[in-house]
Amino acid sequence: MSEIKVDTLTGKTSAGDITITNGATTQKLQDGVISTYSLYDQQNTTIDISLNVSSVTDSSTGVFVINFSNPYAVTKEYVATFSHETWFDNSGTDDNVLAHHSESTTAALKFAHWENGTLRDTQYLANSLIGDLA
Repeated sequence: MSEIKVDTLTGKTSAGDITITNGATTQKLQDGVISTYSLYDQQNTTIDISLNVSSVTDSSTGVFVINFSNPYAVTKEYVATFSHETWFDNSGTDDNVLAHHSESTTAALKFAHWENGTLRDTQYLANSLIGDLA
C-alpha cells in the first residue's frame, strides 16, 4: 500500500479540478466532500458546531436560515442536503426537516422542522451540504 502526505492538492489542468477513480467510476473530488455542516439548537438559538456557517437566522417557530461563510457557485448547486433531528425521545412523533431550495440563495439555505404536521423548534438539528463553493 502506498501513502501520500501533502498539505495541498491542486488540479493539473485547473486548480479546482481534481478527479478520483474508484474502480470504473471517476468523479471530481469536491463532489464527495461536505462543504457545509452545522449542529443547530433551535430552542436556544445556538450553533453548537459548524463548518462554513457564518450565522443562523431564526425566522419563526420551526423555521431557520443557515447563512454560509463562503457562498456556493450556483443556487441549488448544493444538491445533497442531509438534515435530521438527533434527539430521540421514543414518543412516536413524526419528525420532518425540509430544506427549501426554492427560497434559498447561493449564500443561505432555509429549513423548516415539523412534528406531527406542526412547525416546532427543537434541539440538535444536524445539516450537511455537498456542493461547489464559489
